[in-house]
Amino acid sequence: MASVSRLVVLVLVLVLLATAVSEAARRRKYRRRRRQNVAKAVSFGRLQAAGCLPADFQVPDMAECVAAGQASGGLRETLRCLAESLQIVNSMGLNEEGIRNFVMSLSEGDNDWRGVQLGLMEQCRRSMMNDTIPAPQQGIYMLTCWRGLADVECRRSTMEKLGAEAGGNQGSWTGQALMFMDAGVCMKPVQGAYHGDFFMSCANETGVRLPAIDAGIRFVKRYMAVFESGNNDQATPDSTAVQSVDQQLALFKATVVCVMQMLGEANGDQINEDAMLSNVMSSQAPEVMKGVAQEIITQCALADRSADPFIECWFISAASGCARIKAHMMATADNTPAPGRCGGARRRRKQRRRRPNNQEG
Repeated sequence: MASVSRLVVLVLVLVLLATAVSEAARRRKYRRRRRQNVAKAVSFGRLQAAGCLPADFQVPDMAECVAAGQASGGLRETLRCLAESLQIVNSMGLNEEGIRNFVMSLSEGDNDWRGVQLGLMEQCRRSMMNDTIPAPQQGIYMLTCWRGLADVECRRSTMEKLGAEAGGNQGSWTGQALMFMDAGVCMKPVQGAYHGDFFMSCANETGVRLPAIDAGIRFVKRYMAVFESGNNDQATPDSTAVQSVDQQLALFKATVVCVMQMLGEANGDQINEDAMLSNVMSSQAPEVMKGVAQEIITQCALADRSADPFIECWFISAASGCARIKAHMMATADNTPAPGRCGGARRRRKQRRRRPNNQEG
């Protein structure tokens, strides 16, 4: 009987030992992955491989801040440290002179590139909600927003060139449109509960082939993934295929107009700004997303109140809007899961596989 008891104790000890070893290995793996993720998140490798950085690009010294983030607070700590060391922020908040000096230090000779980056930084500065982001965290917002907008601009310019090679000016816009649809997918929650049913009804009416647009979006994602790894020798799409996708995008736009009319957001070909703003506020989207959507609607309505130009403006602006929302969440440490790619629900990802990103204001 005593030998049985000793055997049971031995088995329990072995089980506890195996559990401890497994937990220690899991923690080591987590710490290693976090260190890798922090370094990768602040790296300029993807932009450089895609040819979106100037030849004389100067990588800022980030080693000390990356190490600080790896040791304790992860990416947010790294960004906070960088914002302070690069003098993007001071005790009062944003340091505009420091922001300019930082951008100018990244390249000595490419004035065009520096001008674009200063423009992106200014977009981030204007869009930052100062009343909800404390001064110490404003630098986190600026760096995250800037990198997000730089990624969008890199993909846009890449698709512009690729589309032009395949289909001239119209092909150039087709490539960019698909990229914008993909990059702005996080704005879908502002559409409201009935949007999906209305969209499918309108799609049946216009005859748009949604799988063709989905295939175009998947192509853009695959192309950019390979391109950003440094493989710049991919084949140019067939011009016939580009024209076919472009025709479907025209039908897609007609479908969105139909949805807007059913929602009261358009009367004929003229938009109803008040109805759109009201529908956004009644949606279940996070408050920060509602705020960004309202800004986009107002700005696009000022530019043109016709439905077609408004829809194009919405898609273009939604891509940068998602970058701003992600930056806000990073800066404010908002752990609330956001739909779409801003923290995505699995159910919404499955829905995106079935139909394209049909968001509008």
